[in-house]
Amino acid sequence: MRIALPLIGLATLGIFLLVDNWHPVRAAGLRCRLARSRRHPHQVRQEVTQVPRSGPRRPMIGLRMADEQVEALDERAVAEDLLTKAGEPNRSELLRIMIEYAKENMPDGWRPDGWAYIG
Repeated sequence: MRIALPLIGLATLGIFLLVDNWHPVRAAGLRCRLARSRRHPHQVRQEVTQVPRSGPRRPMIGLRMADEQVEALDERAVAEDLLTKAGEPNRSELLRIMIEYAKENMPDGWRPDGWAYIG
């Protein structure tokens, strides 16, 4: 479906924005306005407001690892057939699986032998 939306402030001049694949929810976040700049006073700039995506969100996890540890994770991801669409090892998904397993099966406060916090 193709719809013509009037640009704010330009509708009186007969300037419209043609939108393909009209979707009412996406269109609610779409605003067009004049960009006031010194070089191009009548340049049209499209602004899309960011709407939080629905659904569950994965928590961010930051890890410092040596190159050997990264290579070991990549080898394990390939062995477990965890690959991205590009065919690269998906070490992020492997780490999520490992952390979820540890949360379910390891006792609270468990640390490996010789572990020490270095902050």
